[in-house]
Amino acid sequence: MGLWQDETDPAWNLATEEYLLDHVEEPCFLVWRNDKAVVIGRNQNALAEVHKTFVDPTYKTRAVCPQLPSR
Repeated sequence: MGLWQDETDPAWNLATEEYLLDHVEEPCFLVWRNDKAVVIGRNQNALAEVHKTFVDPTYKTRAVCPQLPSR
């Protein structure tokens, strides 16, 4: 199954990806892109991996998934 998503909201795109992983049994290919966002994974070190001078500190921030349960 192939899906194309025009939505550019990072929270929506990550939620869609999570839903597909949890509820779709067949192989799936999802194409999406985000608007300006910094997405930090569970096992990533934000201080070490984010280019601090590139990220605009005045840009709005929000927590997308504060704590995901372990799979």
